[in-house]
Amino acid sequence: MEKPGNKQGESHGVHHVTPLSVYNRVFGMLVLLTVLTVASSYMDFGNANILIAMVIATIKALLVILFFMGLKYEGMENNVTFFCSFLFLAIFVGLSSGDIFFRKDTQPAVVDASDLPPSTELVDVPRLIKSTPEQIAHGKVIFTQNCITCHGGAGKGDGPAAIALTPRPRNLTSNEGWKFGRGVATMFHTV
Repeated sequence: MEKPGNKQGESHGVHHVTPLSVYNRVFGMLVLLTVLTVASSYMDFGNANILIAMVIATIKALLVILFFMGLKYEGMENNVTFFCSFLFLAIFVGLSSGDIFFRKDTQPAVVDASDLPPSTELVDVPRLIKSTPEQIAHGKVIFTQNCITCHGGAGKGDGPAAIALTPRPRNLTSNEGWKFGRGVATMFHTV
C-alpha cells in the first residue's frame, strides 16, 4: 500500500512489513556469528584477536540495527542522523586514544621530604605552639610542597587545583567553618 511518489520505506505514512523469512535469515546469521565468536575465542590470532572480535561484534550490531530495529526501512534523514552519531563517537574514541597512547611521559612533582620529621616520632605540640622563625620557614616549605596547589599561595582556597575539588578547599584565612576549631592542636589533628 504505497502512496504514489514515495519510495518503499520512507516514513510518509507508508509502513513496511518485513517478511518473517528475513527475520529468520538474520537470526540465523546472528547465531552463526555468535558461534564464530566463541570458536575464535579458542584460537590465538596474536594481535588480531581483538580486531576479529570487534569486526564480528560490529557485523552483529549492524544486523540488529538494520533489521530488528528497522533502520534499513527508515528515511534517509534518520539514517544520516543515526550514523553521524557513530562518526562523532569514533572521533571521540580516536582523540581519546591518541591522548592516552601517545602522551609523552610526564614527571611527577618532586617533593623533598628530607625537611619533614620522621612519622614515627611523637610530635611535641606545646613546642609547636610557640612560633619561631625556623618553624615559620619550615611551615612555608611544607605548605608550598603539599598545600599551595589547592589552598593557593595566600591560603584562601583558590589554588589552581581548587576548581576540580568538591568540597572546595578551605579558606585558611577565614575563621568560619573549622570542623575541630582553629587552635594549633586542632589544626594538627585535622591535618
